[in-house]
Amino acid sequence: MQQNNQSLWGRLKSAGKKVVCSVGNIDLGGGADVYAVLGGSVGGSYKIDLTTGQFGADAYVAVGVGLGAEAGPTATFSSSGNTIVSANVITQVGGGYGVGVVGTRTLLGTSPGQNSVTVGKVGSPIGFANGGASVGLHTPKLYDLGC
Repeated sequence: MQQNNQSLWGRLKSAGKKVVCSVGNIDLGGGADVYAVLGGSVGGSYKIDLTTGQFGADAYVAVGVGLGAEAGPTATFSSSGNTIVSANVITQVGGGYGVGVVGTRTLLGTSPGQNSVTVGKVGSPIGFANGGASVGLHTPKLYDLGC
């Protein structure tokens, strides 16, 4: 019986790790995008990385082209990072009707090649493309699930 319990416990741990690793890094925050041909985006978030126990704060500012406006709370999903201080050059493409979706790609900096998807903010129909900078300050890793 004890062997079956250990086997069950091992399967539960494995399944839990798969779920946590699939979620990865979650940033909860807010932002605003305002575009009338030219415009800009600003935002900030609190990072909660379930795969490493790392947490912290991030902010970004960007300028670009587009039409529309939106603002409000956001949730961002990305691969896990491990930097304590981050500084990056980013590009974003976003759009939506009612609720916005933004894809971000890090071009240069402490996390080159990192991609993320942000969902949230409400407003008018919007579409935009921009470039900008992001910075962050995070705790060291508290653990590592090996995702």
